[in-house]
Amino acid sequence: MQEIEVTEEFKFWAEAAGELFGGMDILTVDAVHTKSGENYILEINDCASGLAAENEIEDMRHMRDLVIQRLQEAEEAAKKRKQQAQQEQKQGESE
Repeated sequence: MQEIEVTEEFKFWAEAAGELFGGMDILTVDAVHTKSGENYILEINDCASGLAAENEIEDMRHMRDLVIQRLQEAEEAAKKRKQQAQQEQKQGESE
């Protein structure tokens, strides 16, 4: 396996794959880059992605940070929904 530069085409593949599966934030696209310059997608992996040893720690940190961010966003959204429901309940009781 050889690391190559992430091109706009590869970014598109990852974004499109994420959308196909409901908006996944963490995934990998395994592809082959041939000697003739062609690219072929082999498979798309979800959280069972294999990480290259030379980048594994950095990749795991990025995943950790993203998961924490998404959990914080979910918590904030849940708090807002709860507050809104409480306000609606109070308004219903006062009518």
